[in-house]
Amino acid sequence: MKNTAYIIIHGFAGSVDEVIYLKEFLINNGLDAYTILLKGHGTTKKDLAKYTYKHWINHALEDILKIKKEYNNICLIGFSMGGLICTNIFNEVGASKLILINCPVYFWNIKLILKNIVSDIKNNKRDNIRFYLNSSFKAPFRSLVNFLIILKRTKKMFCKIRAKTFILQCLDDDTVQSKSAQYIRERIKNSTIKYYDKGGHQVLLSPTKDEVFCDIFNFISF
Repeated sequence: MKNTAYIIIHGFAGSVDEVIYLKEFLINNGLDAYTILLKGHGTTKKDLAKYTYKHWINHALEDILKIKKEYNNICLIGFSMGGLICTNIFNEVGASKLILINCPVYFWNIKLILKNIVSDIKNNKRDNIRFYLNSSFKAPFRSLVNFLIILKRTKKMFCKIRAKTFILQCLDDDTVQSKSAQYIRERIKNSTIKYYDKGGHQVLLSPTKDEVFCDIFNFISF
């Protein structure tokens, strides 16, 4: 049996591309890292609409249990909604550690979104405005409802996590409000938080990613 598998789950309406650099970093540092593509994700809106939150959870669970057959330990790493998925299945797969990256409890930082839009207008840019418009059409309504269902469900499950947990949250995340991290910290007793001034929601693709990767590596090394 091998020692530990590090399994990374991406976010809502996203794909493994969101977490690919973290996987590569872990592998390059001699660790066995895997990514899981959730049902309906990574292709089209039509495909995403076919599946519910139960499909997302069950598919992740099935894949992780297959991987676990070769390992003594499992460390789950969840980005955004992937953190909600990890929390739901953590005890069932018997994982030893949990890492949550920009995991939502409170979402859409309206104040920051408006600030970014105003900045675009003042600087005659459209980067943020274009991003928000594209995001609003990224997922079908049925999928958004299922996201809200799993979010509500998971709020009650954080307190069931007893293992060592690392919570990472960017303060400039306009998708997940930073107070989400403190909410989780108060319910997972054996947990620590690291805040980052910059990085946004897609921190694993941002210039802050190198610092995040080092912090994750330090956490899993002890």
